[in-house]
Amino acid sequence: LPERAFRPSSFPEEELFKSEFDDLEDQNTRWFRQTLDHFDGEKTQTWNQRYLVNDTFFDGSGPVFLCVGGEGPAFRTEVVITGTVHCGLMITLAQEHRALILAVEHRYYGKSLPTPDFTTENLRYLSSQQALADLATIHAEVSRQYKLTTANKWVTFGGSYPGMMAFWFRLKYPHLVHASVA
Repeated sequence: LPERAFRPSSFPEEELFKSEFDDLEDQNTRWFRQTLDHFDGEKTQTWNQRYLVNDTFFDGSGPVFLCVGGEGPAFRTEVVITGTVHCGLMITLAQEHRALILAVEHRYYGKSLPTPDFTTENLRYLSSQQALADLATIHAEVSRQYKLTTANKWVTFGGSYPGMMAFWFRLKYPHLVHASVA
């Protein structure tokens, strides 16, 4: 195999699944300057991580519902509007509980690409531990942006690998996550 790994310029399935929500991409999409290696204090490299927000129901006092991304193509905008197959229950509950809705892409998946290629050297930053630390860092940033307090309980949602990540985030950071639905 060649030493160099190539990243596809786009996923072909993105063209197949156009949506009525595509026009909402800009207003719901946010980018966060994320740390590349959370566990080596000497490394200061960062990258842009994509997350989606829907604050339509949020009145400032409700919880935060976080759809955790996993292995797969980029989240589409409707994940924070309809929930799609990933987090449909989250949207239904968000209306009832006046929740802030978030969906965070997993590093190296979707549009959240922390390195220029997939070489073995660069894939050392692809781990569930790094991804969980990403979620904790985004938790701090969103809390700052929306002036959240401990009264705003965080609930994570996910299925399959993202379900495990949702549960592990609750397990590893119980001071940040109140509950997990997996």
